Amino acid sequence: MNAPDPRPSRAETEARIAAVMAEVLETDSVAPEDNFFARGGHSMRAMRLWGELRATLGVEFDLRQIFETPTAAGLAVALEGAARPAAARPKLTRRS
Repeated sequence: MNAPDPRPSRAETEARIAAVMAEVLETDSVAPEDNFFARGGHSMRAMRLWGELRATLGVEFDLRQIFETPTAAGLAVALEGAARPAAARPKLTRRS
């Protein structure tokens, strides 16, 4: 029997991203298809969103991704393959 996948579903990831976007935008809610910048986001808020998402989701990704994919739905898809933080990756050893 296969072990369950420990990663959240895309819908769960969308909801988490939308909740963080709402917090950063200081609004009650953000729908998965709402554009972060159309809802009042700007470069400084994008930087805050980037930091919050990295911490909340435990993934590393480039800030540019928020500008290229400014919706919770789009970011959920884009971040599916994002790298886990260094602590979750195996340590590399130097060979002589």
